Amino acid sequence: MEQPNLVSLWVGYFDTDKSLREATKTSYTEDGELINCMFADAFDIGRFNPSCAEIFRTEESASTLASLLTGISYEDAVISGIGNTDLPLREEINSAVLLYDFIYNKHLTRPFRGGWLRFVASTRYR
Repeated sequence: MEQPNLVSLWVGYFDTDKSLREATKTSYTEDGELINCMFADAFDIGRFNPSCAEIFRTEESASTLASLLTGISYEDAVISGIGNTDLPLREEINSAVLLYDFIYNKHLTRPFRGGWLRFVASTRYR
């Protein structure tokens, strides 16, 4: 759901960039209507503005959440808002989806072809 000044974060692991793109790719009908991506359907988030999304995968798995999120928009605010980002990760994580001006609160993990994503938190970014 749209919520100004908040960002929602999902992290996970994908084998390839292509797998992550396929899970998060939005498309449109001939009439210009947005077709939800697999990510939006899996987490039951409805529609989101693709221009307010930051989606990426790294080649190497991150050792901490902070290291995965290095370089994102509003990095300092997001990392401090989530907290505990310097703790070692228990599993391999190399991918993130951030939806800006969006709030989500269902702590779910969903599988996708070639990977998975888990909701982490929503926090203020400005």
